[in-house]
Amino acid sequence: MTKHVRQLLSPEERQFVVDYALSRPWSVDSWGRQTCDVPLFDTDILSWLYDKCFCVASSVFARTTIIPTYYKFCRYSPRYGAPRVPPHIDENACTYTVDIQLDSSTEWPIYIDFEEFKLTDGDAVLYMGEDQLHWRPPFPSDHGSEFVTMLFAHYAEPEHWFFKYGQNHIYDKDFHSEWIAKMKSLLSSARHETMTELDENVLFEFQN
Repeated sequence: MTKHVRQLLSPEERQFVVDYALSRPWSVDSWGRQTCDVPLFDTDILSWLYDKCFCVASSVFARTTIIPTYYKFCRYSPRYGAPRVPPHIDENACTYTVDIQLDSSTEWPIYIDFEEFKLTDGDAVLYMGEDQLHWRPPFPSDHGSEFVTMLFAHYAEPEHWFFKYGQNHIYDKDFHSEWIAKMKSLLSSARHETMTELDENVLFEFQN
């Protein structure tokens, strides 16, 4: 289940969200990106964003009982290392995912189950993050001024493990082993010219 929604956010809405994100504490991770979590209940400022994301997710996935699990801002740029999104499925609570491109200086497509999506600023792509293999090709530039900024909005059903056991359940050894096995099964037959990190390299990273 994949859907490209064009211009989900207006230029004014995108700028508001970017300004809000940049006002919050950020950290840099190993995927060449700067990240920060978005509080899910900052209703005075972001209620319109929560409503818009929920409406499009519940409509596209035909699920009215979904509940947000977490939102995250990410700005990918060589300024923070080598931007990369290796082929993977999500281990966290990402049953239903809304990826929104907020702003960018370059085009960087995303592949979901071998289908290419070229987002423009304001576009969203919706997919099932825990089940659909997704990745990006190598970042198109090594210049520190280039960037792609994303908002990730994730949802799950009320019976999802996230609501039963909490977010730290991803550190449960048995749960993690099951996820690795699922990844290994998907990657064993995954071949695409845009994939630069396959099988053992990807699994080694996620296993550690």
